[in-house]
Amino acid sequence: MQVFYAIPFVLLSLLAFEVCAAAPRWRRYRYQALVAPVAFGFCSIAGTVAIIVSADHLHLALFTQSWSGMRDVASLLLIYFVPGLLGSWCAVAAVAKIASLRRKSDGALQQPDPANAGTPSRSGYSKRAHPPRPLLWFRKGGVDYYYR
Repeated sequence: MQVFYAIPFVLLSLLAFEVCAAAPRWRRYRYQALVAPVAFGFCSIAGTVAIIVSADHLHLALFTQSWSGMRDVASLLLIYFVPGLLGSWCAVAAVAKIASLRRKSDGALQQPDPANAGTPSRSGYSKRAHPPRPLLWFRKGGVDYYYR
């Protein structure tokens, strides 16, 4: 039974990986595309089971009545989709972090090209050869400011 639930997520994952590997602009997202559908499938079913078991244990009476109507369908969809989306988001963030650390460990992205080096800015990097931008940065009067 679990295999029938997992097969569509695995196939979608492989398809997304192949599409991202084939498109040059999307190649950097190929590992996230490989992980996201499988993580959604696992986290959605695990989260749904956890919510149902904890609701039963806490006597919240979520499942003592018959479920019918749009309000009940929306509740069931939220119980399924919210844990899946949160788990998939966390898995993709972890894979992106691992991929960026792997790229940085090569040394190619951290070293600016000496021939292309401009005058240093207040951030300590040259203006033309920047490493990947941090989360918060701005440029004022031709000078880059970075907050880490």
